Amino acid sequence: PTKILPAYAPRISFSYENTKTGWLLQGGTGYFAGTIPLAWLSSADLFNGVNNNSFRAGNSSLKQLRFNPNPYVQWQPSQFSDSFSMPTINLSKGLKMPMSWKFTLLMKKNFKKNLSIQTDFLFFMNKEEMAISNIALPSPTIQLSGPDQRLVYDSNTSVGGYQEIYFLRNNEKQNGYGYQFQVQLRKQINFSTFNVAYLIGDAFTRYDGNFSLLSNQWKLNESVRGRNNLSLARSDFSIGQIIQCRFYRAFKLAKHQLGLQIEYHGRSGSPFSYVYGEK
Repeated sequence: PTKILPAYAPRISFSYENTKTGWLLQGGTGYFAGTIPLAWLSSADLFNGVNNNSFRAGNSSLKQLRFNPNPYVQWQPSQFSDSFSMPTINLSKGLKMPMSWKFTLLMKKNFKKNLSIQTDFLFFMNKEEMAISNIALPSPTIQLSGPDQRLVYDSNTSVGGYQEIYFLRNNEKQNGYGYQFQVQLRKQINFSTFNVAYLIGDAFTRYDGNFSLLSNQWKLNESVRGRNNLSLARSDFSIGQIIQCRFYRAFKLAKHQLGLQIEYHGRSGSPFSYVYGEK
């Protein structure tokens, strides 16, 4: 059995406000611990190396099935051709749950005539993050003829009857990190409020955790030097640049309160990746 070690997440924060000068300063730093999707851990029970074959009846197989009331004489996967090899998943000894270090800083200045400007900064770095390797992956066989001569792996080779033996561990290389910076201007005049904000941020990682099954974290991840040798790359959740504008105007009509709001939200495109072939 694998022992998952506990995580400790100390944090500290501060806040300073000077009402005479209109300055507000807040900040904090600390560790934030979490967990991984339970589907990842349950996969280790299902794909345990003992259950190395599974069966899924397709349309052609289902047409052959007929009900048999005898519980001891049921249809077997060997009677069909839709069986396939199952992977096996192993967990590292002393596996640690994900943890990240974060630092935040907020500065706000209130001016006269209901005008204020605020800046927010966030920086984070993963201290413990997950990494997945397929230890049954054979050595690359050929290289592409493109400018970077990428290696090509044979996906049809099996080791000991297993095509995939996944190993979940903590990453020993450089961990992922990211940052966000935002500046916001707010002005209020009588019954009208105007806000404009600009945000820029970026993030880099090896695994985004986009998929529920642990095996898909490895199989469906883009790579340059092979999925067992991932390097830091821009995260799918990199926020890019965002501009937001908002105008709100309150009206009174008889005994009713009405409001008019106009918003604009613009942002840069999301990151994308491309692959060679289908795998």
